[in-house]
Amino acid sequence: MRHVVIGGGIGGVCCVEELCRLVPQDVVTLVTASPALKGVSGVVRLSKYVEEFKVVERRAESMVRRNLRIVRGRVVGLDLAARTVSLAVTHQGPTTQQQQQQQRQQQQQQSGTEEAEELLPYDTLCICAGARPKVLAHHDRVVTLRDTESMQDFAHRLAGSRRVVVVGNGGIALELVGSVRGVEVIWVIRHSHIADAFFDVDAAEFLLGEMQWRQEQEKAQQEQEQADGGVQTQDRDKSQKSMTRQQQQQQQQQEEVWQQHGAPDQRQQKAQGRQELGAALGPKWTEALPKGPPANVKLERSAQVSRQSSD
Repeated sequence: MRHVVIGGGIGGVCCVEELCRLVPQDVVTLVTASPALKGVSGVVRLSKYVEEFKVVERRAESMVRRNLRIVRGRVVGLDLAARTVSLAVTHQGPTTQQQQQQQRQQQQQQSGTEEAEELLPYDTLCICAGARPKVLAHHDRVVTLRDTESMQDFAHRLAGSRRVVVVGNGGIALELVGSVRGVEVIWVIRHSHIADAFFDVDAAEFLLGEMQWRQEQEKAQQEQEQADGGVQTQDRDKSQKSMTRQQQQQQQQQEEVWQQHGAPDQRQQKAQGRQELGAALGPKWTEALPKGPPANVKLERSAQVSRQSSD
């Protein structure tokens, strides 16, 4: 049997791991457009329906199974009658450490990431590609939060920003507004209350009130610390320096990825309008955002973006 799984996010990786474990005699192929794979570890069952787990990210080449083949590329076609998937392949992942070494040697001898067409047959197909985000505009000041790379790009830009406009009312927007620091935030939603997909009006208003109360408490505490000065100011400076070092390390790691695969804006220009999809965000992704004073959040309800200025 030939099992093909499309998508290198949590769903796709978990599906591949289970298939490799349950049917070791079959061939399992994972198709991913991103060099990074998402998975889970430390799963703890809290109740019958609630689990706690940690999201881990790793390079595609590090996932080695005896009956697993990893293909880096994009799905460009699907023939249900013939049971084949058409791929634009950029890299084929090895299945053993020896093949990994041979692959690295070949990559050192070759240059560029030209895509090759491949027809991939299957007996069973699992599509875990996730959702496609709605992109408002392709502009230097517009960031669509979709995956780890776009989040790190946003965190890097946030350090020098004064105002951020958040468009959206889903889970990512809710977490972002509650976690961003040191800037003015304009939250634009098309519904009458926040988190429309998760809460009713009463729960949403309670959550919004708690968020605003917490911001006021943090602001008052910070003003008190500034008034006291002395040791508290020194501790805060040490904390900021420590956070700066952490951001520098994150930026250095991101630049290494960009050198190998191109920066987000470069990949976008190279794709000529085609959007690159990466692994989706997981829990606690907001921890990578810069720290600082609480944000000043202003909510625009029942609104839609009709035009985006390039000024």
